[in-house]
Amino acid sequence: MIARVALVSGASRGIGLAVARTLQQNDWSLSLGLRDTEDVAPELSRQQVVQHDARQADEQAWVQAALDRFGGIDAVACCAGIMTPKDIVEIDDETLDAMWEVNVKSPRRLVSAAWEPLKQSGQGRVAVLASLSGKRVKSSAPSSYALTKHAAVVLVHGFRQTGREHGIRATAIMPGLRQYRHGQGNHRDRPGRDDAGERPRRAYPHGHRASQHRIGRRTLGKLPT
Repeated sequence: MIARVALVSGASRGIGLAVARTLQQNDWSLSLGLRDTEDVAPELSRQQVVQHDARQADEQAWVQAALDRFGGIDAVACCAGIMTPKDIVEIDDETLDAMWEVNVKSPRRLVSAAWEPLKQSGQGRVAVLASLSGKRVKSSAPSSYALTKHAAVVLVHGFRQTGREHGIRATAIMPGLRQYRHGQGNHRDRPGRDDAGERPRRAYPHGHRASQHRIGRRTLGKLPT
């Protein structure tokens, strides 16, 4: 059986790492896009690692590197993200632009660059990690972050509508609080941390204490087998 190929961003930590581990355990070949290629988890070192910075618009080069090695792409999992806890009034344009670039524009560029290979796959899949902030604005502090995550959810709906005739399905993964450090304690989105996940239809079913590993498994369930 020919291994399926997935591109995964944000795979150095958090949910992105959990998604990459889960895919590898299920015999996927991976192309991991990392800002620091030395920051790859030891168990993923045999996979392709490509330097990728969401703010540098280098998605086309990453896709080409994956095609050169694997010959095709079956799935794209956009797991990188950035959060700045400033409300919509106080945030400056530079900070908002950074969130917009990482949370919305880079995933759009990556999926767009991989669109033809995803069509050729016959059952291409896209997963974009958003947040429950993509469904509601719970307080003023994260309202600027929520703006970008609402846009990420709309982005996924756009992929879904555009890809329907080509067999491409798109899913948003939307966790709230997450367990970390082997399930001890909760993780709230913090500046500079990778964000992840969404599903437009409903919140992540395991509620506000979902483990990263469980989210990784649920993401796998939305990809072709």
